[in-house]
Amino acid sequence: MNFENMNALSQKVEGVLGTVRTLKQENAKVRKELENAKAQLQDKSILLDTANANIASLKSNLSDTNAKLTAVGASLTDAKAALDARVNQVNAQEQALNEKLVSIANLKNLAAEKDRDIAALNGIINEKIELLNALNAKVEEKDAIIAKLMDQLQAQSDEIADAQEKFNQLVATIENELGTDLSIEEPSVETDDVQEAEESVEAVEEVADEVEQAPAQEDLPTIEVHGAEEKEESKSRASGEGSQTSFFD
Repeated sequence: MNFENMNALSQKVEGVLGTVRTLKQENAKVRKELENAKAQLQDKSILLDTANANIASLKSNLSDTNAKLTAVGASLTDAKAALDARVNQVNAQEQALNEKLVSIANLKNLAAEKDRDIAALNGIINEKIELLNALNAKVEEKDAIIAKLMDQLQAQSDEIADAQEKFNQLVATIENELGTDLSIEEPSVETDDVQEAEESVEAVEEVADEVEQAPAQEDLPTIEVHGAEEKEESKSRASGEGSQTSFFD
């Protein structure tokens, strides 16, 4: 083998060695990339496992949520049923209220009639009050006369008592002088003032008789008053009797 062939072979070997080195480098690079890819694949596998675990947890939570939603749905159904019952109750109460309003309107009309009756009674009462005031004035006048006469009678009674005491002392003195008891009949006392007092008392008694003979409250007309509750009770009673109350009871 000559030098040129050796040189050409050497160049070929160098070329092959360069190619081998290049292939080794590329192979090392590919291996490194493959390791990186495996590492990334492992990381992604971990992430996938984590995601699967999260998905499982979410599915469990979703099942719990569905159960809760089912319970809430049942509660809403019960609430709707209760609301419907309440609406029916309110409607019934509203109907009862309308009936009460009608009853109240009727009672107002009845009250207006009773007010007119009361106004008439007030007129009668005012007349009776005027009569009583006049009688009271007479009684007060007679009371003043009696008080005056009582003062006069008291003064006369004091004078008579004083005179009686002096008379008794005089009789006692005479009896001591005579040494014997005297039988003396005491004179009766009846003056014009006493007679006037008796006449005044009789006049007062006449005024009292007039007061007693004045028209009593029983002579006043009677008003029938039916309460709201009695109106409601009368609907349920077959007899339909109402409560009658006297205005002056």
